[in-house]
Amino acid sequence: PQKWVGSSVALGYDSGALPPRSKDESAIRSTVLVNIFDWGRSELNTIDKMQHMTAEEQKDRATFWGYYKGGIERLGWTSARTYLHRFGNADQWKEVTLTIYDFDAMSKDDYMGSVVVPVEETDVTEVKLGNNKGRETDATLTYSLHYRPLPSGSRLKGTWRVVIKSAKNLPNMDDQSVSDPYCVVKALSADGNHCFEQVTRVIHNDLNPVWEETLDLPLAADADALKKALEAGKAGLSEGNLDLFHLLPRGASEGTALRSATVSTIRSKETHDPGFIEWSSRLAA
Repeated sequence: PQKWVGSSVALGYDSGALPPRSKDESAIRSTVLVNIFDWGRSELNTIDKMQHMTAEEQKDRATFWGYYKGGIERLGWTSARTYLHRFGNADQWKEVTLTIYDFDAMSKDDYMGSVVVPVEETDVTEVKLGNNKGRETDATLTYSLHYRPLPSGSRLKGTWRVVIKSAKNLPNMDDQSVSDPYCVVKALSADGNHCFEQVTRVIHNDLNPVWEETLDLPLAADADALKKALEAGKAGLSEGNLDLFHLLPRGASEGTALRSATVSTIRSKETHDPGFIEWSSRLAA
């Protein structure tokens, strides 16, 4: 057990193909890059050191090792659902919710207005924003939405390009200064199984911000591509009929939708995500 306090992990990988499980461990390890950095107050424990520690010290190392392993499991959870929600939809995106928040570094981000728009060809359009009670306000958001096909043979057949251009007449949510708005683009698939968020940059001290940012809603060419890749990579991993695809979190409910890490964590509802608990228990099994 290691007491890695404040350490971070970086994974380098090639997403082109999974390594064949028929190779020996040394061959697979030679193609995987894992870096542990930001050593901070961490230490490298060994079997010999562990044997000479007191029972209290051994318990302390085991506790912190559990924290670290939990972080790795969370990394796996986030990576899996990131791919599934963003690149696993081969059907259609149903609607996009455009919501503007005021970024606050020390408190919950303030809601400034939102609008739900259909996923369809839309030239530059200015729309009214609603408040938190659903009533239309004087605040507006200007955007456009166009479909862009991608070359045949690629993993994606196309992408809907959402251009968040600007907003006007936003309400000021700060008492001592001017709000710092950013726009959250939340996409929901037609079948309800895929949902993820993207955000624009924060514009400081401006109630009429101009973003001019393009965000993509990709469509997969093959709905089963990810499942096929997992099936091809499980050889040698298990003697039984292990369905690796069922390790991936699915569903567009608030608890499992992919939320942007740049959105205020205070506003996030995923601190005790039941999907992650299930993910961890499946890995342990």
